[in-house]
Amino acid sequence: MTAFRTAVESMIPALRRYARALTRDADLADDLVQDTLVRALRSERLFIGGDIRSWLYTIMTNLNRNRRRSLARRPALMELKDDTPDANGTEAEGRDIERALASLVDDQRSALLLVMLEGLSYREVSEI
Repeated sequence: MTAFRTAVESMIPALRRYARALTRDADLADDLVQDTLVRALRSERLFIGGDIRSWLYTIMTNLNRNRRRSLARRPALMELKDDTPDANGTEAEGRDIERALASLVDDQRSALLLVMLEGLSYREVSEI
């Protein structure tokens, strides 16, 4: 296994966290992670070095933007609510956070999630 592939594989847990925060849907998040990994591994020759973490987050952010644009062109479906309590807070707090995140534009939501959830610096996020 190459060093590149090893570095990409080591990022899978962080990519999953970010994808779940972005999509708020476990199945969509898994698809997004898989698409990100496929794109990264196929594009290894395009990686010019530097921070592989930022490169992978950039790929994922762009794939998510494309997915959201595609969904915006489709008719809206009724959303099912997940009413399971949040282990880290109350249901009401969880809903408040979801609503607040949903009210942000994609770029703002992505930046906030990368800083707060993944621990990237604002400088790193600005490069994504």
